[in-house]
Amino acid sequence: MLYLKCADVRPVEAFLQSRVAARSFDPGFDQRGFDEQSTLVFLERERPRERLVLIQAAPDEVFAELINGGMAPLLCRADLAPGTILMRLTGKIERALKKIKEEFKAREIIPDFLLPPSERDETALFFTKRPLNQSLGLDELYPLGLMVPGERNALFPVLRERAREYLEETLEGQKWTEAEVRIYDVYGHYDVQVNRFLVAFRDLELGIVVEESWGKDYPLAMMAIPIYRLRIFTPLPMGEIKRLAIGLEFHPDGVRLADIDVFENGERLNWSDFKGKGELATRPGLISHLRRELHGRLSPKALTQVLALEEEARRLIPANVLLPREE
Repeated sequence: MLYLKCADVRPVEAFLQSRVAARSFDPGFDQRGFDEQSTLVFLERERPRERLVLIQAAPDEVFAELINGGMAPLLCRADLAPGTILMRLTGKIERALKKIKEEFKAREIIPDFLLPPSERDETALFFTKRPLNQSLGLDELYPLGLMVPGERNALFPVLRERAREYLEETLEGQKWTEAEVRIYDVYGHYDVQVNRFLVAFRDLELGIVVEESWGKDYPLAMMAIPIYRLRIFTPLPMGEIKRLAIGLEFHPDGVRLADIDVFENGERLNWSDFKGKGELATRPGLISHLRRELHGRLSPKALTQVLALEEEARRLIPANVLLPREE
């Protein structure tokens, strides 16, 4: 958020609209209209927040356009609001808030997207139970936030490193299991495969992803393959995560889209552990059953996203890949 005191608001607003695609912003209606790539600019002359415009660019880019475009004589003062971090937790959020407040000597604030200019380096920290891959409104934030001393870019890695500690604080003795999901795509389209898994995982509310990273797996001695690793906490039996993985691995035509392995305490869960009778006694039958089960549990929006990503993943596979034989 950028505060600009202007000699005349109108030409500055018109310039921003023409050069960086700025649009008028109403905080009463547009709370979901921006993300971490946006800058909210407050143009002021006689009264605070006289005009608000939203720009899909970083503050330094906005400054460069204003200066290079000859707007500097109209700018009397510029201030930045504190940086903002949003943390997803579950359980009793007030326990983590209290812990962070004590550790960082922070002060409590009421969540508001329209933060005042900051006189020193500090960061606004807000909390939510909702997935962070969605645009959130104020009503989806925990009623209290924290103003934490320290610049956002320096504070972010510290909070991320301690994420598990804060999560455990909110769980207050609840039994949650830690597991690792390893995704491998022989064709290298990891963005599609990871998105497919995360859309379904979050929609079904199977747990919380606390870390994502690249790694290597060794299916054979001296043979390393790249994998994408997700470290998760879940209150559910680990079999629920494996059922999701099996339901996502194959396209309806039988082509394998990705390998999605689930590990608990270093041990890999096998598909054979889920075999049953009749249709469920064979691997193709079990795969088909878990795919239908998954689609039946997803929300309409998430199902549409998963199917679109599935078709994209299938399209990216070379045309000469042979379909599996009927078993």
